[in-house]
Amino acid sequence: MSTRGTEVDSNIRATRLELRRDIEAHLRIVADLREQLNDLAPIARLLPELLSDIFVHVADAAHDRLLKFLGSEHRYYWMSPWVVLSAVCRRFRSTALGTPRFWSFIYSTPRSSTPDTFLTRSKNAPLYVAAYIDTRSGHTHISRIMSPAYSKRIRELFINGPQQSIRTFLAKHASQLGSIQELVLETMEGGGPGSDAYGPGAPSVLEPFSSSAGLPPQLRKLELKQLPFRWNELAALSSSTAGITSLILVPAVVYRSSVFRSVKRIPIPGTPDQFLVALKMISPRLEHLRLEYTLPRAAAATGIDTATQSCSASINFPVLKTLDLSDDTVNVAYVFRRLTIPSSAAVTVTAHRKAGIKGLMCGLSAHFTKDVPLSGHKFISICLTPDLAGTGFEEVEICLQRSEDETSSGTLRLTLVVTNGRDALQQALRHAGTLFTSVESLSIDLKEYRWNKLFRRFPRIERLVQTFIPSSLLRYLTIPDGRCALRLPRLSAVTFKLVDLRARSGWLCSGDADYEPLKLLLDWAILRCNHSLPLEKLAFVDCLDADVDVVERLKEVVGSVEVRYDR
Repeated sequence: MSTRGTEVDSNIRATRLELRRDIEAHLRIVADLREQLNDLAPIARLLPELLSDIFVHVADAAHDRLLKFLGSEHRYYWMSPWVVLSAVCRRFRSTALGTPRFWSFIYSTPRSSTPDTFLTRSKNAPLYVAAYIDTRSGHTHISRIMSPAYSKRIRELFINGPQQSIRTFLAKHASQLGSIQELVLETMEGGGPGSDAYGPGAPSVLEPFSSSAGLPPQLRKLELKQLPFRWNELAALSSSTAGITSLILVPAVVYRSSVFRSVKRIPIPGTPDQFLVALKMISPRLEHLRLEYTLPRAAAATGIDTATQSCSASINFPVLKTLDLSDDTVNVAYVFRRLTIPSSAAVTVTAHRKAGIKGLMCGLSAHFTKDVPLSGHKFISICLTPDLAGTGFEEVEICLQRSEDETSSGTLRLTLVVTNGRDALQQALRHAGTLFTSVESLSIDLKEYRWNKLFRRFPRIERLVQTFIPSSLLRYLTIPDGRCALRLPRLSAVTFKLVDLRARSGWLCSGDADYEPLKLLLDWAILRCNHSLPLEKLAFVDCLDADVDVVERLKEVVGSVEVRYDR
């Protein structure tokens, strides 16, 4: 029995082994058929070189998106999501493994393993490294990256962590960053009440470079966010580079209250002269400049006296493409009037407080009307955002463009953060000089305003876009002035957005007489026709309760009437 049982077991094992072999053979056949099917897909027609470039583009874009998580609590959960492309199919994996640049984007945190795989597969490709470091874990997770064999390949380095950890890291590795082209140092750490970590005597994050050979000679982009430094130090170090093309400086912050987390920005130590010397040292090749609350404290008093005066000496930025200034209005005016920038540069200004608006607007007007003809800027949008968050401040946003394309050259984006938005807007318009003279298209988002003072600044208006439709604005447009002359004689196209076209009476229209917006517009359109000033286009976007009969009558008077209802 035992012999017969052994033979039976042996036959079963042989049969099972043969069946497994048959299954594996059929699976290989199925896999081959699937591979042939995949080869017929449209994406299989892409050349390997093109597919490789697509992979690199995806990795680069994903790496940039991950940088915003580096200083947050989510930094441990987003490693390298683009690597999933290598697991889609055999062709994708083969392409990924054969593309060293696909593995050159390294995202390193204390909880991530040492990126040995990325370093090996990237071969000799340039490295783009983003790392979070802290005091507890040290720098072990990026120690291999900073070894001589790999540090010479680093082109971009993004470091986030406590300022003490960043200084320790730079003190150890600053001499190994000779080939780096972009350096971003950032901390999300803020000092608590009474903290002197960011005071005038706080050590500068750039000290390790001062004690070594200076900034990396090939450095093109430098960003310092919420880290202390000194202007005279930056001026001295900039001479060691071939020329910085992008500089972003955001000052350190100290929390006034550990409960409410109210923020106080710490000015950069230094004098106005040191500030201007530093700008002059880096100006020749600078293309992008962003300064946020970086004017030395001592310059504030100076700015009040000189903001409206002409400057005998200025700093020339011959190739500047974008300028972004954020500070108190007085300080912004002080800086802007001392810069000479190309007329094609895009300017973004965020100015806090109403004091200094006159000097700022004079400087902006002088710049934008100096080299550009008056017909240069034709599009402007004005928006007043009320204080909805209870901060006590309103925002006035003014955007001036040469064309409808928001990326066009010579664009101005001005934001005034003030306690009284209407007064600030009125003051800005009053001191703008000829800045808005050539504007032909005006887009406004104002609930109430002194409309005669607003439109007086825009004599060439041809197109008007209004969000909402205050009864005061409609009455201003539709009722002739005291000389029986029509207002805005050049106007040919009007668009109303988010407008309620219902007829109202009594208290529903703020005490006015019966208010019928569509009928007022109809009478206005007829009146303009009688004066040989017809409207060519009238549009209502996201409107409510438009009277169909009145709309049809409007179509008989206006060349084009478009009504899009709010659904």
